[in-house]
Amino acid sequence: MIAAVPVQVWQGEKCPECDGDLRLAGFFLCLRQQDQKRVCRTPLWCASCDRVWSRWADRHDPLEPDEPLPEGLKRSLLDT
Repeated sequence: MIAAVPVQVWQGEKCPECDGDLRLAGFFLCLRQQDQKRVCRTPLWCASCDRVWSRWADRHDPLEPDEPLPEGLKRSLLDT
């Protein structure tokens, strides 16, 4: 079962590329290769420049570029 996360503008952090607002696109459980742990990634989407950034949910590392979001997910993030 997938739990929905209310769409929100990410507070305290701006897009590294254009300084636009970042929107949380959810939490995605992944296997981190460094330590073989299952950890959530937090993709953050900037509607201004259409870039996606992410980081591991359990670390406050700098944002890393990520894969583009599907168009349907972008529309749902903008509608809320």
